[in-house]
Amino acid sequence: MAMDQANVVGRRLVDLVRRERAAPVRLAERLNADWTADCLRQLLTCDDGEVLEAAIHALALIGSMADVPSLARVLHHDDADAAAAAEQAMWSIFFRAGGDLAQSVLNRIAGSISAGDTENVVPLLTELIRTHPAYAEAHHQRAQAHYLADRFDAALRDAQRAVRLNPHHFEAIALQGHCMAAMGRWADAVQHYQNALRINPRMTAVRRAMRGVRSRSAAPAR
Repeated sequence: MAMDQANVVGRRLVDLVRRERAAPVRLAERLNADWTADCLRQLLTCDDGEVLEAAIHALALIGSMADVPSLARVLHHDDADAAAAAEQAMWSIFFRAGGDLAQSVLNRIAGSISAGDTENVVPLLTELIRTHPAYAEAHHQRAQAHYLADRFDAALRDAQRAVRLNPHHFEAIALQGHCMAAMGRWADAVQHYQNALRINPRMTAVRRAMRGVRSRSAAPAR
């Protein structure tokens, strides 16, 4: 897409998002009817900040896993707000990737995990994975549940499955690092933290965890 054409198309998208932002269902319908994912991905490289923000918002609503690599590049953008919006768009796609019903189930399960329920959700996640084996986010959520219950081997296996299905899943990569750290495998933990930060460089908690692991691995044995 030529630069002038991209600017014209981009302003049309900005206008549409401004008009319909308060009605996301209607906006998604308009986007699906009139916009292609390829066009939206191209607009992610636009120098106009408003166009970039509109394209990210559009992909958050209608994007698919095919759009994740393009959004992942925006995680390195100089504009922290654009990077944060791209991260949220990726999460939206991660959860939506299993289909509407699976997403509805997983949203409820993720809420339970956030509330500290790590036992009752594992059978639910296992059943969801049985019916949707390629749903990376279901594997990641079960990995989190195992990790919070100190079942680090099981958490590591699920996190590895999530990353095999979705190589851009920065949180699942970081979770592998947390599991390695919990098992005292310091060098492996650092490697996974570095891999996660290569995808999403603004993961401040992961940077702190990496510094902590490095300081512990460098401490003299007693």
